Amino acid sequence: MKDYPALPHATEAPDRLFESGHLWLLEKVDGEPFRFQVRSSGLLRFGDRNRWYDDPDAVPQPYQHAVRHVRANLERSALRDAVDDSESLVFFGEAMHRQRIDYDWDRMPSFLGFDVWNDDTDRFYPPDTVEQIYRRFKASASGLDPEGEA
Repeated sequence: MKDYPALPHATEAPDRLFESGHLWLLEKVDGEPFRFQVRSSGLLRFGDRNRWYDDPDAVPQPYQHAVRHVRANLERSALRDAVDDSESLVFFGEAMHRQRIDYDWDRMPSFLGFDVWNDDTDRFYPPDTVEQIYRRFKASASGLDPEGEA
């Protein structure tokens, strides 16, 4: 399963990066790194920043609410129908925990996704595509409320 790379600082980017195209600014929500993958069998594989777990029950207790959220909301069959190899995708996000920022916890989903990696293309999808992916498969994307409305 893909590890999420360290985020580079904008001053380290080549000048040409900012000369054309879009500059996407995404809020880094105050949660804990969490990722998942849909195995070809349809079973889910979960991970935190440093480890991954083939058995969802082995995921540490502070992340179990995010495991339950993904299990209950992700449309696995739609995902497997939409891509040739569901294992080629790794979904990255945050397991939302009460930390420094006091969010509206009645509306905050347990998992907020912000990126999707594709092993087949060896790249992350652009942010607008990521939002569409999370909406389509009913997982929660950053900036969306639990019902998937902007």
